[in-house]
Amino acid sequence: MKFLCGLGLLLLVSCDKPTYPDAKVSESVRRLAFKEYGLVELKAHREKNTLWVSLPVERLTDENFELDREAMEILRKISFVSSRVLFSSDGAIEFLALVLYDRQGVELKYVRHIDDIKKFREMYISDEDYFQRADLKLGFSPEILGKRVVENLVEKSSREGRLAGTSALVLGKKQEISEKLPETWGLQPFYHTMRLEENKALVYLETAEQKNRLLFLIDASFFDILKDLFLLFLSRDDKGKSDASSAPLSLPVIADMWDLNAEPWPEEYAAYSDFVKTEQLPYFSKIELMRFLEEQVERRIRKKFKDRDKEWDIGFKKLEISIKKNIIQVTRDVELPKKARYHVDPDHEIALAVATVIGNYDLSYIDLLMIRTPSWQIKKVINRSELMELKPKKWKKETKETARKKLSLREIVDSILYPYYY
Repeated sequence: MKFLCGLGLLLLVSCDKPTYPDAKVSESVRRLAFKEYGLVELKAHREKNTLWVSLPVERLTDENFELDREAMEILRKISFVSSRVLFSSDGAIEFLALVLYDRQGVELKYVRHIDDIKKFREMYISDEDYFQRADLKLGFSPEILGKRVVENLVEKSSREGRLAGTSALVLGKKQEISEKLPETWGLQPFYHTMRLEENKALVYLETAEQKNRLLFLIDASFFDILKDLFLLFLSRDDKGKSDASSAPLSLPVIADMWDLNAEPWPEEYAAYSDFVKTEQLPYFSKIELMRFLEEQVERRIRKKFKDRDKEWDIGFKKLEISIKKNIIQVTRDVELPKKARYHVDPDHEIALAVATVIGNYDLSYIDLLMIRTPSWQIKKVINRSELMELKPKKWKKETKETARKKLSLREIVDSILYPYYY
């Protein structure tokens, strides 16, 4: 958290007058990054209300699966560059999104609302609050993971046959994909990747000798990826760098495959049929304020209960946040302890977290908080005025003193004669 708060300070650089025109914000970030730090591979892209800045690094996590210090230093540098441009521009950018990704396929996304940065600069919000407002996610790059799994598929099936090549793929279409694999692969494979969504990408493969043209649909949302990545990190050599050859990647990420020599380009992806001929930018999209706030509400609720876990011992089987028009809806399935330690009302704590976000972003159009169960049973409805007047409660601790048992005269006499019975 200290690093991220320090990172926030670097996002606060400002100048007296705009020096970077709004139309050239992306270009200005790229030029300044090269001039100041020689970051040749940095890419910046303005997508409506969001400035995306991305950069590949050698590795994002160390052998303990913690954020690598060198990568965090690079993140600090691109934060500094981005802040210099943003706060010296006359643009109307709402979000700054910084993305780092490494060759293993791990991806770090760090998103900030510009107003939060300004408020922190003016010391209007605390370090802790500033940290909770950030959207920080450590995930996976479908392009990189996809390319690696296809490379492994080519190598394995070339060496052991096409059926062996799919042995590690846990897929519903395993047999169908296996039948489409070529008998011989040829030399000089050419790969091209393009991200479609947050966790999906296309990988195009073409070989020079046999003229194979294959298209793979990659889905990196599988949780099983974690297992392979941990194995990958355990295979690091003495220098702390991964030896890719010692840990071939075999992930269940191929969702579909097309042999473009035998069948046409898939109709659902027809718009991307010429992506192999053009230089594609990484996946960028406009960040929606409502989605950003939904994630922040959920993050605050989970953190609150996690921080008090030893006392409250309350978890969530399900927690979903939805903001639609004038209503914030919280769908939750609370997992209460068998023996309560405190008399906690989870819905009161949930409502406090919601009220914090409403107040932080002045969401004047929100009139109602509705708390439901997964079966759509309404547990609590709080209007805006009541919600904003809620106060934190000091929950009473559960006392477990047992009342003294009253014995009859006969029981007292018997207890003296037969003490082990009472």
